[in-house]
Amino acid sequence: MAEARQIVLGNPQVTRIARFSNLLIQLDRYEDMKAFCLELLSLLDLHGNLESVVQAKRDMAIACASLGDTAGAERWYQEALALDCDDEDLLSAYAGFLRSSRKYADALSCYQQLIEIDPLDSRYYIFAGETLEKLGRHEAAIRVYTRAATLGLDDSLLGEGGFEKRALKAGLRRDSGTLFDDSEPDPPPSHPAKPLSKSQEARAGGGAG
Repeated sequence: MAEARQIVLGNPQVTRIARFSNLLIQLDRYEDMKAFCLELLSLLDLHGNLESVVQAKRDMAIACASLGDTAGAERWYQEALALDCDDEDLLSAYAGFLRSSRKYADALSCYQQLIEIDPLDSRYYIFAGETLEKLGRHEAAIRVYTRAATLGLDDSLLGEGGFEKRALKAGLRRDSGTLFDDSEPDPPPSHPAKPLSKSQEARAGGGAG
């Protein structure tokens, strides 16, 4: 482990950083991961490329979140996003963090962006649909699941029935509206009934008797 760490620090390519961080995650060694990222960032400040810096800050955020330091995780995620707000792996990790923090509206914004980046990744439709359901936006969730089913995306993560079954569970299938949009046409205005005239009241009273 120590030798692998020195190899990464000696040549901090983004793929090497990711591999070593993933190894620490598998071993549940998040304190070691924080220490590694801090040392790595001190080196990258001197001679690091943007991708490596973003990866290191992302990994630092993951370590903080896993250790229960949500404020620290948010700070590191924001620093990474300030450098590259379109990094797919970074956005995916941040969206998961937001969901676990029950910040569903913010998480949904990330999933919308992720679907724009990669419209064929089924995971983003699954997580977007689940997040919409958490927000009580069931019709929008149905449209997301239906869109994924129409595209024929891999739904093995959902088990038997896939996206179609998930859409049915969320409610009746709808084809109107756009993805993530819950707006519905306004109902026709209701006109109050005109008051009866005295002669109409008299006739109505006579008929009742």
